[in-house]
Amino acid sequence: MATFKNKTDTPEQLFKRYTRARNRMNQQQKKLQDAYDYSLPNRANFNRTEVGEQRNIRIFDETAPNGLIQLANDVQSILMPPYQRWAKLIPGSEVPEAQQKPIQEQLEKVTEIFFRHLEQSNFYQVSAESFTDMGISTGLMVFEEGTDDNPFVFRSAPISEVAFEEGRRGKLQNFWRQFKDPLRQVMLMWPNIELPSNLKTQLKNDPDEKVELIEGLVLVPGKTELEDEFQYYIQDMESHSLLVNEKRLWQPWMGFRMAKTTNEVIGYGPILRVLPAIRSVNKMQEWDLRAFKFAALGVFMVENSGVINPFNLTIEPGSTIPVEPSVSGKDPIRPLQGGQDPRISLEKIQAKQAVINQALFSQPLPPQTKSGVSATEISIRMQNWVRQNSAAFGRITVELIEPTITIGINILVKKGLIDIPQLKIDRKRVDIKYESPLIAIQDQQDLQSVKESIELIQATYGEQGVAVAFKQGKLNEYINRKAGIPAELVNSDVEIEKILDGIQKQQQLQQEAQQQTQLPPGQVQQPQLPLAGN
Repeated sequence: MATFKNKTDTPEQLFKRYTRARNRMNQQQKKLQDAYDYSLPNRANFNRTEVGEQRNIRIFDETAPNGLIQLANDVQSILMPPYQRWAKLIPGSEVPEAQQKPIQEQLEKVTEIFFRHLEQSNFYQVSAESFTDMGISTGLMVFEEGTDDNPFVFRSAPISEVAFEEGRRGKLQNFWRQFKDPLRQVMLMWPNIELPSNLKTQLKNDPDEKVELIEGLVLVPGKTELEDEFQYYIQDMESHSLLVNEKRLWQPWMGFRMAKTTNEVIGYGPILRVLPAIRSVNKMQEWDLRAFKFAALGVFMVENSGVINPFNLTIEPGSTIPVEPSVSGKDPIRPLQGGQDPRISLEKIQAKQAVINQALFSQPLPPQTKSGVSATEISIRMQNWVRQNSAAFGRITVELIEPTITIGINILVKKGLIDIPQLKIDRKRVDIKYESPLIAIQDQQDLQSVKESIELIQATYGEQGVAVAFKQGKLNEYINRKAGIPAELVNSDVEIEKILDGIQKQQQLQQEAQQQTQLPPGQVQQPQLPLAGN
């Protein structure tokens, strides 16, 4: 068993914490299962039905399932585009200015190593899967340590299997997973497991019988955040004994949400937000299909002199209904008049679909009202769409992107795969700069503002006005940072000063040469004596 510096909970206290978290999740079960049934039926399984059961029988409209997949792809491409450098490490706020460039060059090498291993892992496949969960409620991923060749291993967990608590700053921090596995397999997964008496008996009598266990990972708080520890344990549901109890240096679980409501822990994604509209449009589509079936096959009334039993009467497409003979004796077989024309509900269905698409950001470009729209206008509309939805992406940055980088750096340091020992992202010495397309749009807007300001000053006061208005060194640094220029390509202040000094000397030599060519032949320019007082 592990030794902790900070005080840990007893097994009974840990079990009570899990029970409370599980009960909170159970209160949301019906709502979540409804949302998954209409948008991602094969993902979550709160009712523990049999494997292979058909779960998409409630879907009559594909707007929500298709929009959810598109939402997951859009979020990934905007925040964490595959095989691109969407973030980098930079010197923190307490790094002296003179040391920033050499430290930046070191950190850029670390960033390159991090993304090389990330691209070799299964991160982008697993994150896309979890982004669909986030579109409904909460995305859950586990960032585990792998081998030296493949140090990053990710897996996704559906919300139906996990219970969690919030910790500091409202982030999801403590996680539990209840599962049932054969005891023989449990022994293979955790070789150093300590079995209580009831499981020892089971191992002896029937090792292939499944045992119900809890896998938990909770924060063991210290006096400061730097002294925090994490407790990983496996607990028996029957005896509450801890079969595994280990200390971890960081929390490998990552839970992320687009939004949440007050007093609730689970995320409140776009699917939950428009769930009433999704239910309505599916029911309307179901009714429309039934109406079209009636219109295609019809229901006919057939004359019959016998007695009609209403309890055996079924009205469905293609059926016949025995009725009393008509007075006129004509049309012994005639169609039953139907109800509303199915086409009448089309506008209502399209209105509901528009609400769902808007919630899932499925149509970032509004309908064009004129022909010949330029590429610039399309770009501006896309920028406006990203800006309108940037608040929803801010929480994802804090709950997913930052932990992904932090855990990855911790693993690389532990395995000795980077040259900077004890590297830690603390915002003081080392910070993170995000370079996703979402941030790039903001950077481009900042650069455009600087460009317009320079052009305005230049047009008003000339070139000298620009030199007076701006600090040239700081301006160059700002432009390079916003443009994402690597530090190794940028000259330092000392190098810039040497280059400018060389340019000035060269200009002086050129001026002297021009003056020599302008003198009469044989005449040499005399040196100027300093004036009195100089």
